[in-house]
This record gives sequence, C-alpha cells and structure tokens, in this order.
Amino acid sequence: MLLDFDFEHETFEQLFLALLKYLDKVGSEHIKHQEILDLIDYTIPEDREMSLFVKNKLIIGFANTYFPKLQGLADEIKSEREASMVKGL
Repeated sequence: MLLDFDFEHETFEQLFLALLKYLDKVGSEHIKHQEILDLIDYTIPEDREMSLFVKNKLIIGFANTYFPKLQGLADEIKSEREASMVKGL
C-alpha cells in the first residue's frame, strides 16, 4: 500500500497509528466516513492533495489489508461508487 499511494514510510506509519487509535476508541458501529477522511487529511503532508476517490481507495486498502473493522465502511464506499457509476450511464 505504501507504494500504491507514493507515501514515505513515516507518513504511512503516522496514518496507520492514527487509524489504529481511532478504531480502538470507537466501536465498529460508530465509525464515521467523514472522521476517517479528516484523519487522512490531518496525517498526510500539507503539500499533498488527495481527491475523495483516492482517499476512499486508501480506506478500502486499509480495510482489506490491515483493519477488518473498516470493512463495513469500505463496503459502503464501494456501493456508493457503483451506484454513482450506474447513474452516469
């Protein structure tokens, strides 16, 4: 995942730890998409801008690889993405 998003190792570790602390503090049913997005914005370097699509891809990657607690949110993101693609047709 580190290479997929062109993060320095330190940035990846900071985001990983921030997500770990967040998930430890809130239960699976209380995970908020916007809070995770804010966490990403706060953690990545200021000179890096990420689109919502890329942030969502990052959340899905963390859910699939490191944090199964994020899987519910990842599934919602995928469903919303698929629904918006169908609307576009």
